[in-house]
Amino acid sequence: MDIRVQKYTISGLFSRVEGSFLGKEKIFSIPRFQREYSWSEKQWEEFSDDLTRALSKEDLDTDYWGNIIVYHSENHINIVDGQQRIVTLLLCLLALGENLVDNGRYPLCFDNHQQVIFKKLLMNQSIDSAEKRQRLVLAKQFFQDRFRTVDREELVRFIYSTQITVVTVDNEFESHLLFGRINTRGLELHDVDLIKYLVFSTIDKQAGPSFNDEILETWREVQITVSELNMSIERFVELYFYTNYKKTDKRLFNYFSDEIGDYKLFLISLRDVAKRIKSWKDNSGGNDNKIGRNLRYLLKFGSEEAIQLIIKLVESPIPHQAKFIELLTVYEFVRNISTFPKIFSTDEERRYWRKRRVDVNYDNVRESYYRFIYSERNDIQDIKEQMRKSLMRLDDFQRLFSELRYIDRSAHSAYRTNHEQLLSKYAIYTLNNWQDRYNHGAGEVSRTRDDDDFSIEHILPKSFAINEDSIQYKIGNLLTFERSPNNDAGDKPLQDKLALYKKSAYPQVKELLYKKYRTGGQIWGDWEAKEFDEDLIEVRGNALATQVYKKLKRLLKE
Repeated sequence: MDIRVQKYTISGLFSRVEGSFLGKEKIFSIPRFQREYSWSEKQWEEFSDDLTRALSKEDLDTDYWGNIIVYHSENHINIVDGQQRIVTLLLCLLALGENLVDNGRYPLCFDNHQQVIFKKLLMNQSIDSAEKRQRLVLAKQFFQDRFRTVDREELVRFIYSTQITVVTVDNEFESHLLFGRINTRGLELHDVDLIKYLVFSTIDKQAGPSFNDEILETWREVQITVSELNMSIERFVELYFYTNYKKTDKRLFNYFSDEIGDYKLFLISLRDVAKRIKSWKDNSGGNDNKIGRNLRYLLKFGSEEAIQLIIKLVESPIPHQAKFIELLTVYEFVRNISTFPKIFSTDEERRYWRKRRVDVNYDNVRESYYRFIYSERNDIQDIKEQMRKSLMRLDDFQRLFSELRYIDRSAHSAYRTNHEQLLSKYAIYTLNNWQDRYNHGAGEVSRTRDDDDFSIEHILPKSFAINEDSIQYKIGNLLTFERSPNNDAGDKPLQDKLALYKKSAYPQVKELLYKKYRTGGQIWGDWEAKEFDEDLIEVRGNALATQVYKKLKRLLKE
């Protein structure tokens, strides 16, 4: 790999004279598979503040733009690293009134839809209302506003005098590897980025002049679909690959290079699996697939091995897989509670060995997931057996479950707060759905979709809470309540809300109000709704935990 490193002033970088970097014929280019211009106001502010401060310092080292990495392709100089800085620099110069078009030659072009807008900015043409919302346009407007009161000529002279280091690599793919090692942003290039560049560069060379945007559009479809699964493209590609190829110590990129021969087929399969999972999750067809609701939660709190199971089920369906996905979701919820930090009380040493046993047994469950993924038998009995063996005692589960909170914010950990909210919401809505039974002609079944009107209600008002660990936030104080009356109830005391509760159609509210709806017998105790207080929050939390625990055991037997 031949690497050349040279320093240029910004004037020497863009000027159209012999000896400049671009010379008379070259043009910077943003390859079609690079990400779009993504800087926003935060980066624009830092950029403009740096320029303003630098302008006032006479002894400033002018080499502060850092490195950009490029490779040559005919008359184009493709930017591998530095796109955001170079584009922002050009937009800033445009905002300062500079003419960057020399005899019809532009300094830079995009190989996508952004070129239309960028050309209009270069030529000072009118921008329509939709285009005004694009980042390229917003950036230029930002700099026009920000530098309205500065001496523009002085700032332009200063910008042109500053220096930038250009790293030129003779090989396109090697340039991406180099970017992964020395990029100035301090971020390592993910193996999936390298896979992407390998796929595009190889297909581009094989197709030659006939290369079209089909592969690029396939990749974009994958990106869009995966983002709607609340997952990064890096994570999905990795999970998909390791579902089809058993994980080893080999680096993902090297493993991919060794195993995958048909890149186009790989991308199409990746897209189709992502779309199928999204179709299951969206559940937008006429008939309820009985998968969507569970899958939405599983994608949020499921382990990586559980997500791989879903990918496997898309590629190799099994009988009654809706019921299996329900089991998988409930079990992954229980696993989250048993391993979730700060819920288990460390001062109860007598329970410590039981928690250790749960963690060890989950390793066995994980291995059963892998046996299913890499086997052709598609037998879920092994998974069920390992799940059964891993279950903690009911009293342990009651205690862990009852500690779950639903709190808007936490001074200690945003992650813990958000994750607990998710787990609590899943548990409360799921318990309500299990109780909401109806007969559709083939026997009674439970609700399998959340009502759009679902909301979380705190029975005793949150205003009574002293801090984020107060019992008012615990799951025993939560129930599923219709959104509109919940808004009316506000933060009123329980006695003032009972009349609203009695109008609710939700079984969980009826369970609170009337003893005949409480399943589980003695664990509920003997109390009226109007007597509900802080002591009964723990009682109710244990009762709800018992319902989840028994449901999981029933699912394991089915």
